[in-house]
Amino acid sequence: MIAYISGKIIDVGLNYLVVETNGVGYKVFSDSKSIKIEEKLELFTYHHITENRQELYGFSDKNKLRFFELLLSVNGVGPKMALAIMTQISPDQIKEAITNNDSSLLTSVSGVGKKVGLKIILELKSKLDKLENFSFEATSSNQELFDTLKSMGYSASQISNQISKIPKNLTKVEEKIMWAIKALGANI
Repeated sequence: MIAYISGKIIDVGLNYLVVETNGVGYKVFSDSKSIKIEEKLELFTYHHITENRQELYGFSDKNKLRFFELLLSVNGVGPKMALAIMTQISPDQIKEAITNNDSSLLTSVSGVGKKVGLKIILELKSKLDKLENFSFEATSSNQELFDTLKSMGYSASQISNQISKIPKNLTKVEEKIMWAIKALGANI
């Protein structure tokens, strides 16, 4: 099993990266969208092996990997769907959807139907205590950011996608809102 990989990015695709490590290029499906070629990075990986193929899914930290694995524990959720969910919805929003029995946020992700959305809520509700142990950077300021952008008419998936890309040097909610609006292509 490949659990960790570090190296230089030599190719970036729509939902994958090719990471060169010691002369070997590994295709890693990832939620990292702001990665550039020649950039060095480290990823914690999930090695998915089936009868016909092997795939690597990479995450910038262990908590994201653990959350991905928790989503995979739901019957009917495969790695591509789990990655799509994590790319479009923040873990804190998923926790909130589970707590409130609200599958609409989950079904906003392409490929997640009503049955699967409800199954995720039902199966992870009993594991909610495990979800509480994950420490993500989502804060009340991100919730305020989410609520503000939602009131401006942006979809939950658009907002979640941008929140994960906000530069770390932006600390004030107002700065984050302005950055997200520009990133979403709105005219201010």
